[in-house]
Amino acid sequence: MIRKPALEDIVEVENVGGYDIKTYIQDRTVIEDTESSIDIGTAGWTLVNYPERLSYSATPPDYGSLVVQRRRWANGGLLILPELWEQVRHRRFSRERVHLLELALRVNYMASIAWAASA
Repeated sequence: MIRKPALEDIVEVENVGGYDIKTYIQDRTVIEDTESSIDIGTAGWTLVNYPERLSYSATPPDYGSLVVQRRRWANGGLLILPELWEQVRHRRFSRERVHLLELALRVNYMASIAWAASA
C-alpha cells in the first residue's frame, strides 16, 4: 500500500496533445515496484515491509518461463542499482543514518545475479 502524497512526490507529468498525463509508477525497468520504492525513499518517505500477502498473481506456466522472468527481474535490479547508491549518498549528505544491514539486504536483492551467475 502506498500513500497518495508519496505518489504525488514522485509523479512525472508529460504534456501530450495539450493534456497533462501523470505517471506515478515509472516503467523504465521490468521491476517498476522496486524502482518506485527507491524513488519514494529518495523523496524522503519511510518504507516498511508488510510480511503478509496483499495480492495474488499468475505464476509462469513452466520452468523455462520462470527462468526468463527471474533473469528479467535480476537484470532490472542491476539497472536501478545506481539509483540506490544515489539515495544512500543523499541520505548521508542529509546526515540521515544509513543502516548497514538495510543496505546489504537491498544490494543483495538487486545485484545478487552478478555473483550468483558467476558461480
